[in-house]
Amino acid sequence: MKSYGESAEEILKTAGVKGMHVDDITNQIINNGQVFSDSEEEIKTKVTAYLSNKAGPVSKPKKNSTIRRVKGKKPGSYLRGVYRYYGRSESIVSNVTEDISETAFIGAAGEYAVASEFLFKGYNVSRPAVDSGIDLTVFKGNTFSNIQVKTSSSKSDKFQFSIRTKIFDIHSNISTYYVLLCRRQMRTFYRNDYVILPSTAIEFFVTNSYINRSQDSISLTVTIEPNNKAVLNGIHDITNYLNKFELK
Repeated sequence: MKSYGESAEEILKTAGVKGMHVDDITNQIINNGQVFSDSEEEIKTKVTAYLSNKAGPVSKPKKNSTIRRVKGKKPGSYLRGVYRYYGRSESIVSNVTEDISETAFIGAAGEYAVASEFLFKGYNVSRPAVDSGIDLTVFKGNTFSNIQVKTSSSKSDKFQFSIRTKIFDIHSNISTYYVLLCRRQMRTFYRNDYVILPSTAIEFFVTNSYINRSQDSISLTVTIEPNNKAVLNGIHDITNYLNKFELK
C-alpha cells in the first residue's frame, strides 16, 4: 500500500498548476478505497508534513523538488496549505492513467453501479451536467431525490468514507441521500453492499456524536459483518439502511 506522501504526490500530478489544498488531498486519499488505521486528522497531519518537507521552508524553497507551494497574489506570498506538482510533462502524462484508474475510475464505477440499482427498482436516473456535489438525481412518480455516491473498496470488512462539510450543508435542506458503496473482495468475486443514508440520518448521527464532523469534512467508518450486519464506527447498528433502495 502506498504511503500517504506517495498518494499525495500521485494526486497532485493531475491537479495542474493551481495545485490542491491538503484538505482536498486528504479527502481524495480517504475516498480512494484504501483502509487506514489513522484518523482523518492524523492523515492530514502526515500529508502536510510530507509535502512541507518536500517543498522546503517558505523562506527557502527547494529548487529541485517536485513539490512546490503555490504562490499567492502578493509578491513573495504563498497560499496556505496549497501545493502543486512540478516535474517534466512526460512524467506527469505517464502517471495520469495510473492515477485515474485508482481514483476517478473507482468513483465513476460506483456512480454507475448505484444508478443501475435504482433503475432496477423502477427509478428514472439522471446525471447533472455540472458537478455541484450531487452525482445523481432519481425520479419515481412525482417525487425526486438527490444522490451523492461514495465508494470504498477493501479486502477486509471495513470501509472509510468522507463527506465534505460544505457540500453536505448546501444540500441538507432538500431530499438528499448519501449512498456508501462498500465493495469487498471475496474469494472468487467482488461483492457490493450499499448503505443508503438520508441527510437527516447523518445529521442525527452527528448530533448524537456517533460520527465526527469537522469544519472540513464528516468522517464515517462502516463495517459489514459476516452476518450481513452493517455497523457504523464499530458501535452503532445501521443494518436498516443496508441495501434499501426504496427511498421514503
